[in-house]
Amino acid sequence: ESFERARELGDSGGLVGLGYVHYYGLGDVPQNYTKALEYYQEAADKNDAQAIYNVGEMYRSGLGAELNYSTSLLHFRIAAAHGHFKAIQMLGLSYWYGWGTNHSCPEAVYLLKLVAEKGPWGKVLRDGYSAFKARDYTKAFKLYLRGAVAGYEVAQCNVAFMLQKGLVDAKTLNPKHSVPGAEDLDPKPSPSGAEGAHHKPSDSKPSDPKLSDLKPSASEGLRGYWLHRALEQGSGEAAV
Repeated sequence: ESFERARELGDSGGLVGLGYVHYYGLGDVPQNYTKALEYYQEAADKNDAQAIYNVGEMYRSGLGAELNYSTSLLHFRIAAAHGHFKAIQMLGLSYWYGWGTNHSCPEAVYLLKLVAEKGPWGKVLRDGYSAFKARDYTKAFKLYLRGAVAGYEVAQCNVAFMLQKGLVDAKTLNPKHSVPGAEDLDPKPSPSGAEGAHHKPSDSKPSDPKLSDLKPSASEGLRGYWLHRALEQGSGEAAV
């Protein structure tokens, strides 16, 4: 009844609620995808981002309407422009799988990366920044390294910055304290055979380090490694 009342008042949220009720068949209401789509579409016409996304998803899955990837893509684009998180993800998947558009790895990676960076790594970097401001550089470095290993170029640049400024002494890092994700980096011998050789971003890719491999003489090589990784993702900060 509250959803019906909200609809009478012209509230798009009420329409979305009625759509959910019919989509899932809640209460005494039988499941009806066609009716759900009608409510979602009515709310979408009022520029409701959630409703726009829901319409797109129903056309993508062929529920309540004939499957139509072009229509779903259009709705995902509009909802994504409103900042709808799930729509950004589905838009990325549309480019990845070629749903209603040409397959495009660059577009898919760009959009899915936006989604990934809104995940738990955001908290890791915020915690790292808090530790940095508190001058707990070892903790900050470990947190930034977690984000760097996950592929977050901001964290990669921060790791390189701390190494450049000498804010982290590798001798203070206990290799017994594992860094989640660091074990995925397999150490390889340095191409030159010299431990700690300096690698600029334009040089050949340095060996993949582990936290336990960090030594004062290796700081420059490690810094070059993370700058190289950040550059590969188009980081302007790393280029500078």
